[in-house]
Order: sequence, then structure tokens, then C-alpha cells
Amino acid sequence: MNTIFSSRDFPLWIPPALVKELRQCMRTPAFMNMLTIVPCSLAIIFLLSLIHTPDGDTIIGQSSLNNWFWGILVLCMTILVPNWALGSMRVDIADKSGDLIMLTRLTPRRTVWGKWVAYMALAALIICSLLPFAIIRYFGGQISLANDLFLLFCTYLACSILTAGAIWISGMPIILRALFSLGTGIFSITLLSSFFVPMETARLIDALDVPATLTIMVTDSIILIAGFLLLSARWLSPPSINTATLLRCLPLLSIIPSCVLTMNSSWENLIPFQIVFISFFVTLIVILELTTPTTFLPIHIINASKKRFSLIRKIFFMPGLPSAAAFTLLVFFLYSTAASFLLPEDFEKMPKIMFFFLTLAAWYSTIVPALLLYPFQKKLGIATPIIYVILFYIFLGICGIFTMMKADFLTALIPNGSVIVLLKDAGTGSESILIIWSSILSSVFAALWLIYLTQPWFRVWKKGSAIAAALHKKSEGHPTEP
Repeated sequence: MNTIFSSRDFPLWIPPALVKELRQCMRTPAFMNMLTIVPCSLAIIFLLSLIHTPDGDTIIGQSSLNNWFWGILVLCMTILVPNWALGSMRVDIADKSGDLIMLTRLTPRRTVWGKWVAYMALAALIICSLLPFAIIRYFGGQISLANDLFLLFCTYLACSILTAGAIWISGMPIILRALFSLGTGIFSITLLSSFFVPMETARLIDALDVPATLTIMVTDSIILIAGFLLLSARWLSPPSINTATLLRCLPLLSIIPSCVLTMNSSWENLIPFQIVFISFFVTLIVILELTTPTTFLPIHIINASKKRFSLIRKIFFMPGLPSAAAFTLLVFFLYSTAASFLLPEDFEKMPKIMFFFLTLAAWYSTIVPALLLYPFQKKLGIATPIIYVILFYIFLGICGIFTMMKADFLTALIPNGSVIVLLKDAGTGSESILIIWSSILSSVFAALWLIYLTQPWFRVWKKGSAIAAALHKKSEGHPTEP
């Protein structure tokens, strides 16, 4: 009689993608060596701290012991685990398993989510293996439990962000992966430099509003991790899946923490950090959406027509440059409006109408490099965003030259120039009126140029809308029975 043995190592309620990644990761030599070498190294270091020299001192003092503990922990969380995740997508991309994933109940997003959760579970296991050493440190005194918990939370949060970014970077060429590894090393050194000054760290924690700081840190981290994981899912997604909708919703959600910070005057010191985060995240998403080659199919329009707010979905959340350009204009408009109301003291001298012209000028500055690179996107591939940034700074340098020459009208015609001139004049004087008109005409020119370059996209949009309308009429004329 045949007996079927079922594996009892994981409960049935755990998602299958997570079980698959956990089984693969826990059996790798890298994880086994990390789980063995790291605790053994700390055990040796802690034993040396108990050995006294003839002078009466220990070989490793209490402060050095604390530095060794945090150094090894940060090394594992910010360098080893993220670099370990750099190879997570290579096999799936090489095997082109995206179409096979669609045959199962798993989706690309669930697959990528399973990879990230598996790495974070293993990172938590490494932290648990080091907890006995963290407790031993308290016998030496001068250790604050609140500071340790805050630093441990920051380390694990940094590990989660870097790991999500590593999963996305893992699908890119080896040069970019090497640059990411170098960046994790620089970040680790920067983080350790604050850990090695416990008094300054304690003062910083005491000066912060801890509940507000933790809330903003967690919210921003969730948005950033979700963005990286949605970008990672694109490596496995077939062309028929619209991967733009959820990714473009994240910049719209990132404005909520900024609004929350303005509700309490004691939280205003966190607004500059929030502005830096929003600027980085929105810029990243906008550049990637404008420069990533995509395939636009009628099925995208058909699926959007079946859901709520179908017109908004069709305009702002479809793959392709025209929809990405419309989404960029929407984001700039929302953030400029929020800045005019949330930060009135910084813009009290500027009329509210100027924010509309600033939005057009910023959109024109952003869209022109993408239009120049659009015919070459498929050939350039992943290098397109890098070349986009180079073009952006070239235009910015030209604007700087014209600004020094005090040729404001010529500056306004160049991308980035109209924003500079409008901010400088603050909408006063006849010269500003001429510059406003130049920014409007430049934006109209960019829109016409966009329509001319992307005519095939509009034909697909029209075809998909016609098919969706025909299907809707057919369903109304011949209702299906349950």
C-alpha cells in the first residue's frame, strides 16, 4: 500500500510563494554560513570582553563591545541580506517564467511579495540569533533599552527597504548591481557612524517626537517598499497585465503623510525630511514611467472599462508615454496645490495663479527629455532613465548660462528655465507676463509633439475603447443568465 507523506514544515495557511522562497533560501550555503559564523564571531568577542589584562582592564571594553555588536548587526542587515537578495530574480528572468506563473494561481506581484517576505523572515531569524548577546550587554551597564529598541527598529526598517530595492535591481545588468552593492556599503558606514556615538544618538531620540517620527517612518517605508516590489513584478509580468495603475497610485498616496504633519505644530520639524522623501520618490516614479518601454494593448482599455472611474483609469493609469505624461501633469498639479495651501508662509508673496503656471513649466521641463528619447527607448532599454537624467542636467546647465547672461526670455524657452524665471520674479511685472505666455506656449508645443510621436498609442486606445463599447452593448442586449 502506498503511503503519501505530506510535508509538515510549514502550515497550510502560509502562501505558497513564501514557502517556496523560504525553502530555497534556508537551504543555501550563504544563509547557513551566516547563521553559523555571525553568532560564533560575537561569542568570541564577548568572551574576550571577560578576559582581564595584567593592568586590570578587559581586552575589549564595554564601549568597544557595544560597537562590535552594532557593527556586526548592521553589517548583516544592510549589506549581507540585501546583497543576498541581488540574485533573487535572475533565475526567473533567465527562464522567462512569467508566462508559467500566469498558469498557476500565483501572480507576479504575489511571487515578488513572497521573495521579499522570505528574506525579511530570515533577517528576523538572524536578529533573534543575536538577541542573547544583546541581553549580555546590559550586565555592563550604561545601556538604554529605549535607544536599543529604536536603533534595532531603524536597522530592520533599513534592511526591509534595501532588500526590496535589491529585488528590483536584481533584474538589471551587473554594472547596476555592483553600484547597488557599493551603495549599501556606503549606507552601512553612514548608519554605523551614528550608532558609534551613543550620547548623540540618545540626544537625537530625545529631541524627536517619537510617535510622529515612527508613524512617518513606517508610512514612508511602506510606500517605498511597495514601489520597489511593484517595479520588481514588472520583470515577470506579461504584456497583457497593466502594471502602471498600482505603481502610479503610490505618489498620490505619499501626499497624505505631509498633510498629517501640518495638523500639529510640534511635528513641523519633520516636514523638511518628508519633502526630501516625496521629492525622491515622485521623481523616481515619474522618470521610470516616462522612460520605460511598455506594450499598450486593447485589453488594457477593455479591462479598465469594466471597473469604476474607467475614464480616469484610461487617461492617467495606462501603459505608455501619453498616459505617463498625463499622470505626471496630474501629480505636479496636486503637489503644487498642496504646497500653496500647506506651506503658505513660504509662498506668501506668490499669487495662487502662479502655481498653475509653475505646474505647466515643471511638466514641460520633465516631458521634453522623455520626448527626445522616445524613438530610441527600445534600443536603449534600461539605460534610458540614466540618459534622461543626463539630458535633464544638460538643460539645467544651459539655463544657468542664460540666467547669468540675464536673458530671461531665452531661459524660459529651455526646459527647466521657465521654472527658474517664474520662481525668481514671483509673478510681478510685465516681463513675468511674457514669461508666463512663453511657458504656456512651450507646454502646448510639448503636448502637440507628444501626440505626433505617439500616434500608434492613440490608435490602440481608440480600438480598445470601441471594443469595450461593443462588449458593453452586447451585454446589455443579451444579458447572461446565472
